[in-house]
Amino acid sequence: MPSQKWQQKEKVLSREEAVEKARKQVAHLWVGSAPLLYGVRGEDGVVKVFPLEAAGIEGATLFCFLDITKFSSMRLFACIREWQRRWKGFGVTLVVAIEPTYHFLQTKDILARFLEKLHLDVVFVLDFGALIAEGLGCAQRPATLLMVGGKIVFQFGADAWETRCEEAMQVFLRSRDPGLALHLLHVPDQKIARKDSGTVEFGAKTSSNHWPEGVACEDPKEALIYGATGIVHLHSYAFGFVTLQGTWFVGPEKISTKDPKAEMTFVAPGRCVSLIAETHTRTVEVSEIGIEVAGLPASEAMVGEHMTLDSMGESFLQVKQVQLYHMLVELPQSKRKIKLSFKNSHLAPLSIYGMRFGD
Repeated sequence: MPSQKWQQKEKVLSREEAVEKARKQVAHLWVGSAPLLYGVRGEDGVVKVFPLEAAGIEGATLFCFLDITKFSSMRLFACIREWQRRWKGFGVTLVVAIEPTYHFLQTKDILARFLEKLHLDVVFVLDFGALIAEGLGCAQRPATLLMVGGKIVFQFGADAWETRCEEAMQVFLRSRDPGLALHLLHVPDQKIARKDSGTVEFGAKTSSNHWPEGVACEDPKEALIYGATGIVHLHSYAFGFVTLQGTWFVGPEKISTKDPKAEMTFVAPGRCVSLIAETHTRTVEVSEIGIEVAGLPASEAMVGEHMTLDSMGESFLQVKQVQLYHMLVELPQSKRKIKLSFKNSHLAPLSIYGMRFGD
């Protein structure tokens, strides 16, 4: 009879012990506060959210769920900056839950750099897999949700958060103090894109087109078109598709090139264009992306936050670290054919994770 190795029976944790264990597991994901919530997906696929404070979430807590690479989320951030100023004296805690789209966004260092840039005095949490958002019923993001004493008072997703969230918050605040003097409803800067009009992911795992990892295009004369329906023929070049030319390496989350003849062309499905890029240079050389709009350098009116116009009239983007780069804005409907070139990539290789379009 074979001998059976003795195994210590796993200890059944009390509720307090389970909460303390969960709190330790997710403490590194929270900035500005001890962990408040914990989301977990059960064997049945359903996500449940549990409070990690003994007394639950006390007071009024407004959760804002977003993906920091999306234009709609940039608009929500503009509102959050104003809301924290307006509601700071009313005991409202703002919690910004970020869904880390890419691996490089899954660290506190990136989050700290982002916080420093935005000058926000709020609580941040990295919501892996959007478990907290999903568990609280925020399927469409960006989304806002007010929780008071552990109970949901209101929640708005997609486009509704902008038109209804602050109004609902004012109703809530005046339910506590009917004579409360409040500001007129905040209207974000109209230059910030109101909605997301397109997304392109380039990685073998992030793309819906299931690219194989490896070299995608070896011959500089050969071109592949990348779009919502996968790799198609050149005559099918269509609105929103991307043409790659040159040698590109397809990784799990990004495509990379060190081919000075590499090019990327597309027709932007929105007036604003941003991309997520990363440099791999090991010298003083800076990775540069040349930008043409309808066959010409971009005009001054089209220059995004991170784009540069030099004295010769050339338009380009310098990639100095991995981040979201706001490239083009206010593109007229008639001038949305864009060409990106990578002429110094043999000296300063770079990668592109994806592109975002907004209106």
